[in-house]
Amino acid sequence: MPFQPDRILLCGGGVANGDLVGRIHKRIHNRLGNIPVQSTAEHGIDPDFVEATLIAWLAREFVSGRPIETAAITGARHPVRLGALWPAPVIRT
Repeated sequence: MPFQPDRILLCGGGVANGDLVGRIHKRIHNRLGNIPVQSTAEHGIDPDFVEATLIAWLAREFVSGRPIETAAITGARHPVRLGALWPAPVIRT
């Protein structure tokens, strides 16, 4: 059985484009039925900050040493630790 989402969240600058959002609503409803299509703002995350929030979360997971399950995205056989840590060079004046 294919994945059936219970809602679709929109983010980014396109959220402010009423025509685009209307077309997304129509396409989602035509393909998936009466599933809510909402801005991430309705869930407490400014649509313009979603990417930055994701990068901050990924950094936290990396620093904490927690691997992330990516099999559905990449086909990986096991969870992997994503990212790298590049300390800033010490500049002596």
